[in-house]
Amino acid sequence: MYITLVTIQTLMAIASAHGVLKTPLPRTSGTAQASLCGTAVSTKMNSDPAGPIENAMAKADASYKCNAYLCRGYQYEDNVGRVQHYSAGQIVPFFVDLVAAHKPGWANVSVIDLKTNKAIGTPVKTWSVWPDNVSGGGDDGMFTISDALR
Repeated sequence: MYITLVTIQTLMAIASAHGVLKTPLPRTSGTAQASLCGTAVSTKMNSDPAGPIENAMAKADASYKCNAYLCRGYQYEDNVGRVQHYSAGQIVPFFVDLVAAHKPGWANVSVIDLKTNKAIGTPVKTWSVWPDNVSGGGDDGMFTISDALR
């Protein structure tokens, strides 16, 4: 049995530390994202892959028809070549690059259903306090998941 994923992407809040998923290969932007989110939002998101989503939302206009807070509005159609296959029980290594550590915030890693573009179940990894280099912070950005995908 295989599980197909385009991405397992970190989601950040405005006040959180900013991070970018590096491993496994994450979703990226493209023409489908620009079409659904609007060129201005897509351009702003692309200008800083770890930047606050709220900065891009300030550029939203009547063409905005996506959920930028879910995987930054990245779309399956732009990422067909990045689809990855995992066996049940396979250990999947993750690395989140903490780009801008500042006041603690929260983060999560979720599995995304490619048909509905919605998270499946609960996040497979969460940090209630992130980054880890602050008092009360969680573990670092290197981790694995296996049981969560069964």
